[in-house]
Amino acid sequence: MNYPSVFINSTSQVFGEYKNGAWFDIAIFHPRSKKINRPSWMIYGNRNEVSFSFEKAEIECPCLVFAYKKGEKIGYAIPYDIQETLDKKVNLVLDKSDFEIVIWNQNRKALKAELKNKY
Repeated sequence: MNYPSVFINSTSQVFGEYKNGAWFDIAIFHPRSKKINRPSWMIYGNRNEVSFSFEKAEIECPCLVFAYKKGEKIGYAIPYDIQETLDKKVNLVLDKSDFEIVIWNQNRKALKAELKNKY
């Protein structure tokens, strides 16, 4: 299959899952793609890869890096992009908006940063 697909069951209902006290409403399969640093299917319209580094931040990796559009309610909004890192460097796929970046590690330590996106 060479296009994104939604998983459905034999009665044509999408797969949902209850996990950690919350429902996930849909599961999507994304096909293998050519990688730039991120899958090529992610880059369309006004989206582009943006490098983000937090090498001097006092946080241990591995970390998850969440990008939220500036002004969205963090913890409630769906992140625009999420990337895992072991070396405090990520490539996020973002549009030209400003973003709030949340960095969260396995010890539940979190940092917040702003990213004014002008790629």
